Amino acid sequence: MNRLKGMRVYTAGSMDRAPDGGVGWRTWITPKLQKFGCVIINPCQKPIDIASEDIENRQYREQLLKDGKYDELSEQMKILRIVDLRCVDISDFVIVHFDTKQYMCGTLEEIVTANREKKPILIYSPHGINEIYHWMFGMLPHKLFFDDWDKLFQYLEDIDSGKNNEHLKRWVWFDYSKLEPPHLQPTPNL
Repeated sequence: MNRLKGMRVYTAGSMDRAPDGGVGWRTWITPKLQKFGCVIINPCQKPIDIASEDIENRQYREQLLKDGKYDELSEQMKILRIVDLRCVDISDFVIVHFDTKQYMCGTLEEIVTANREKKPILIYSPHGINEIYHWMFGMLPHKLFFDDWDKLFQYLEDIDSGKNNEHLKRWVWFDYSKLEPPHLQPTPNL
């Protein structure tokens, strides 16, 4: 069925205080999502020329903080926040690396934003589902919480193939060709 082909997935998770800046798991997951034909929106490699979160920019922001240059840091972070939340807006679903042993301020706002937009939000918890904050059980369907990447990818396989219809209230597949005016649509071969 290939339902996930062309869908945009945002990869949310700690970056600010993560030892590798959140790069490792995103690099690992990208080819697995590409096999479904997904478009990956990775905040470590934003599809825009501003709000970079590479090591150099992270160090620059750390120095602003150490130097007490809060106005400059605030301006940097406002742009970064706008870009990341816009990335959530344009995504079709979100995969969250929910590591309760790492600081997750931006990640939590991204989850709230995606939840208000009624997007499917798949939570991967490396320390087990029992480590997920109790509040999250009131916010999101706990059946979309995973403590094993294989289980998360099996869920995506089932969604992609049409086998799993249990959570389809959150999954929406648009036919974008219906948005084009008829004169712009390809002419069928007669």
